[in-house]
Amino acid sequence: MKLLAIVNAEPRDGDALLVVDHTGTVPVVGAPPRPGLLELDCPGLAEPKRTALLKWLAKRGERVSHGTATGDALAGALDAVPERAWRRITYDEAIDLPGFRELSYLAAYAAPLAEIVASLRRRAPQVLDAIDAGLALDDPAQVAALSGLARERQTLGTIAWAVSARADRHVAELAERIDRAALGALRLAPFDVEAWVGAAAGMKADPGRVAALVELVQRIPEGDDAPTHALAIVRAVARRRGLVRATAYAPAFWSGVAPLLDWSATMRTGSLSIESATEVVVTASWDLWNARRVGRVKIGRKALMIQGKPMTYVRGTRALLKKVIDAGGALRHHGVTLTYPTSARPLTPRLVEVERIDTLAFVDPEAALATIGERGDVPALRALVERAKVDRGVARVLADYLIEHAVGIDADVARKLARGHR
Repeated sequence: MKLLAIVNAEPRDGDALLVVDHTGTVPVVGAPPRPGLLELDCPGLAEPKRTALLKWLAKRGERVSHGTATGDALAGALDAVPERAWRRITYDEAIDLPGFRELSYLAAYAAPLAEIVASLRRRAPQVLDAIDAGLALDDPAQVAALSGLARERQTLGTIAWAVSARADRHVAELAERIDRAALGALRLAPFDVEAWVGAAAGMKADPGRVAALVELVQRIPEGDDAPTHALAIVRAVARRRGLVRATAYAPAFWSGVAPLLDWSATMRTGSLSIESATEVVVTASWDLWNARRVGRVKIGRKALMIQGKPMTYVRGTRALLKKVIDAGGALRHHGVTLTYPTSARPLTPRLVEVERIDTLAFVDPEAALATIGERGDVPALRALVERAKVDRGVARVLADYLIEHAVGIDADVARKLARGHR
């Protein structure tokens, strides 16, 4: 049996591995193209599957001295496809081999664009002419003729898709090659923020743009001027829409520059509703750079975030939300009056206690009991507290009881409502 195999594009100094289905890879001896398409000639192979190929190789393959041994292999050796069993083939040849339909998307990326175009140019007229001939027949014969072309029609669609997909990959590969050369030349230039950012903007693709900016950040001279350089880099990048897009999800860029930036307050007066605020861990991004910030926020620390354009970050945690509610719905914080509509949401002051009680019941049952004040001065409850200190199941019972007394509704319902108030 002959079957299609896709050669993975590993590093040139690594082992060549084949894919014949989606269950794993198989090593191959020799120097096949990477990536590339191969035809495997395996007389006696039961089916075009990796499991069958491994059994075939255990008897007829070659041994390599590393990897995990197959069932019938020598200890410490791995069976590989011998060089005599494979040959390099074109995309057009691969279409007619078993396994092509399952591996068609991998084949599209492993073959050169020119081969895929040539295959489409050769096969498309044949299929279209056959369809025209079928349409000229009477109805019964037409049904039979066009039905008989199902595989050819489907294959033509697969090839057409492959042309588009491989063209995109081809452009990306060319852009990467061009950008790699441009970055090599840029490394010879001195540290100059505007020159480097301008060169980054001139890269052909986002990976090249990000690579240039990451290297620029890594070259920031150490010393007192480092924050000034970091600020200049971010401001220069912000002026170029393409670079903003490229770095929107580029943690390597932000992790290098963010610690050098001062994420200080940008909103120091006025009022702000924190009704929809959620607690988050602050991460550096363009959203944070452009955000309204109440108080200085720190990367990696918690803060309250309010969705919108721009986003709003408030220095503080859920504890700040409770303080605003306890203050009657308004509290001055870093010069800004934070507000919460407690009158419109009368349950809120009690719901914010739910998570605190839930936590205290497990870590400090005495403190949890104190949340209901004098109502907790009951011998049965004190006994429950003592048991909760050593039994997490009892701690859950204690939490349920205290929540229901604090909020006045079923504990599970209160927990759901509290999550909705985050």
